[in-house]
Amino acid sequence: MSKKIFFLCVLLLISLFILYVYVIKKPSNTRNWESGLAIIPRIEIDGTSITIQNMRDFRYSEQGLLKEQYSNQNVDLNKLRKAWFVVEPFDGLPVKFGGIAHTYFVFDFEDQKPVVVSVEARREKDESFDLFAGMTNSFELMYVWGTEDDLTVRRVLVEDNNLYMYPLLIPEESAQQLFLELAMTTQTLAEQPRFYNSFTSNCTNELAKHANKVKPGTIPMNLVWFLPGFADDQLYKLKLIPHDAPFDEIERNYFISDLVREYYLKPNFSELLRSQLQ
Repeated sequence: MSKKIFFLCVLLLISLFILYVYVIKKPSNTRNWESGLAIIPRIEIDGTSITIQNMRDFRYSEQGLLKEQYSNQNVDLNKLRKAWFVVEPFDGLPVKFGGIAHTYFVFDFEDQKPVVVSVEARREKDESFDLFAGMTNSFELMYVWGTEDDLTVRRVLVEDNNLYMYPLLIPEESAQQLFLELAMTTQTLAEQPRFYNSFTSNCTNELAKHANKVKPGTIPMNLVWFLPGFADDQLYKLKLIPHDAPFDEIERNYFISDLVREYYLKPNFSELLRSQLQ
């Protein structure tokens, strides 16, 4: 086979792969999903009243999963008081690189438990997350709604990752609108699934898109949209998280993994956690 024919065959195979992955392959909500990602949340919006169905509330110990359970929660947007931004650095490449992380929001309500919203790659059974697979429509996009006892505790106890939880310095009205934007997108995904993409639809730039819908230009497009591990540093520079000390000090002040391990068994876990972050 001549070099020219070989080159044309390789080009054809690449073209067919791209055609299949980005044109022919379609997202779906009906696959054999991994535990914790099988049941999609359903959102009902009635004015300022929002009902979250299938809210995840799994329980864990340091040995792993103890109990799978879901619940429904009704919240009043007018009682949303605060939003937090959580960063979970992890190793996603063969070499150590600080740009890889997961990020999510936590919302505090008056007289109710906090609500966590995490944008994730929806994996099938026996699939594990892979940065490169996430660029080739291998995972669906899922907005997971849950409790801190589940989504925050799991990352510390089971995955043994570091967590940083920063208060967002935005008005209550902006936090409420951000929550509503996330709820409306979750409604849409339940009927119109989309693919997750490590660069264009990942945990951080999906959140940034919602923030920019609430207030255009809040999070300018930059490298952080594609490298979530630098998200807290960028929010620090934008003065959207505490910035009254050097960033390294702010990062230390809002490191929560040790606090999670200390308080996770307490019935007032969320209150105790916040008491150390004010």
